[in-house]
Amino acid sequence: MGDAPNMKRTQIILVTNQKGGSGKTTTAGNLAAGLNKLGKKVILVDCDPQNSVVLWFQNGNGEIPFPYTDLSGAKQNLASEIKKLTGTYEYIVIDGRPSLEGDIEALIVMSDLVILPLRPSLADFQAMRPTVGSIQEVQKKVNPDLRFGLLLNQVLGESRVLTKSCIEAIEHFDFPRCSTLIAFREIYAQAYAQGVTVFECKGKTARDASQEVLGMTQDVLSFLH
Repeated sequence: MGDAPNMKRTQIILVTNQKGGSGKTTTAGNLAAGLNKLGKKVILVDCDPQNSVVLWFQNGNGEIPFPYTDLSGAKQNLASEIKKLTGTYEYIVIDGRPSLEGDIEALIVMSDLVILPLRPSLADFQAMRPTVGSIQEVQKKVNPDLRFGLLLNQVLGESRVLTKSCIEAIEHFDFPRCSTLIAFREIYAQAYAQGVTVFECKGKTARDASQEVLGMTQDVLSFLH
């Protein structure tokens, strides 16, 4: 089946990071929520064997206003399964596996954009660099239109030494970065536990988080245009 009339080509956004605790699943979920809030037709794809996306949806009662699909068990046919979703959605957001082996390489090749969330520390930055290297190899050899961007996540304060040092390292290597910083907020974990997005949560913290998510989403869209 071809693309629906008047629908632009489906954009595939992969969210991945080798280092655990980077906020990969939260970032993928927030991005899908932000795209949905902006009126985009989006689906969230769970490719991580930990099934964190699946569990997020199961935690609630159907309040999350966009669909997901579980492809964590797909192996050699992972890319072909994702391709089946193109034409139906404007955006496919993939919660990738925390590995650079095999199928994650295929996901990088087929993606339009790779988002790399990382905590603001030099250790996390160094751990992320092999992934950037793999992306740059794909750009050179296979997909010159592939783009990537870093997202500082779980930030305790923009003025903190660790945050400043990490930003300086990113700028030194001239890596693209989302201008929005995602703060360390309990509301993100609360939303996950309740099976909702931050947009369904109440209170000032939820409103602040919602603005962060929308800012991050706009940053991601700017990478694609």
